[in-house]
Amino acid sequence: MAIWGSVKGILDNPEKTAAEMVVKMNPELETVSNNDDKGEMTIRTKDGKEMTLSYKDISEGRLEITDSEGNTTRIGNTDLSQVPAWVPRASDLTNGFSTYHSDSGRQISGQFSGKSSMSPEDLRSFFEAEASSLGMTSNYKSSSANGVSVLSLTFSGGGKSLTVVITGKPGEATLVNTAYSQSK
Repeated sequence: MAIWGSVKGILDNPEKTAAEMVVKMNPELETVSNNDDKGEMTIRTKDGKEMTLSYKDISEGRLEITDSEGNTTRIGNTDLSQVPAWVPRASDLTNGFSTYHSDSGRQISGQFSGKSSMSPEDLRSFFEAEASSLGMTSNYKSSSANGVSVLSLTFSGGGKSLTVVITGKPGEATLVNTAYSQSK
C-alpha cells in the first residue's frame, strides 16, 4: 500500500510532486513546510531567506531566487535551452509543467517534467542507452499498483548525475520527471 500511496500522490497532485522534486534536487533550497489545504510550500534558501509560494507558482515559473553571491535559481517554466546538451530528453516531450535551473559556479543542476507518448519501458530503454553512451552507471527500481507503473532510474559518472522518474497510466501520456546535476 505504501507504493500505491506514493503513486497516487503523484497522480493526484503533480504540481506538488514537481515542487517537492524541485526543492529536493536543488542544493540551494530546503523545504520548511507544506500546506496541502492551501496548496503552498514554505522554502528556505541557502542564505536563510524564507518564502511561501504555491505549488502552482513553482509549476508556472513564478519564482527566481538570487543568493548573496549573485547565483540565480529560476524555478518554474524556465528556458529549457539552459539544460546542458548531455541531458537526454525524449524527442516527443510535451506539456512541461515544472522546471528549475541553477548555476552556483561550482555545480549546474536542474529539473524538468513533461509527457511523452512513449511507453514507460521504451522510455527506460531510451534513457539507459543515452546514459550508457555517456559512460554513466545506472540503478533501476520499479513499482506497479492498480495499473499505474513507476520506474525510477538513476545514472552517474564523470561528475554528472541524472535521475528520471517515469510514471505510466493506461490510456494516458507517460509522465517523465528528469533531474540533472553536473560538477564544474
